[in-house]
Amino acid sequence: MIFFMVPISKDYLEKLSVQELVHLIKTQNGSFEKESQKLDDESELVSCTEAEQMEWLQNVQNSGKPKKLLIELLF
Repeated sequence: MIFFMVPISKDYLEKLSVQELVHLIKTQNGSFEKESQKLDDESELVSCTEAEQMEWLQNVQNSGKPKKLLIELLF
């Protein structure tokens, strides 16, 4: 199976729900074997395990934090 990266605009991402963004990030990491990342307390991207990223994504989703945090992971 061949995967292609398709450019996605920030405008498009801002229209997605938090749940859709979480799904997109999970799919991207699984499909492209990209290193898992999350945002630390200072909003800096840091490397993490897939399990740590999943926990972070769940916390973001449950806390109602801005979608901007999730969009940062895709750029």
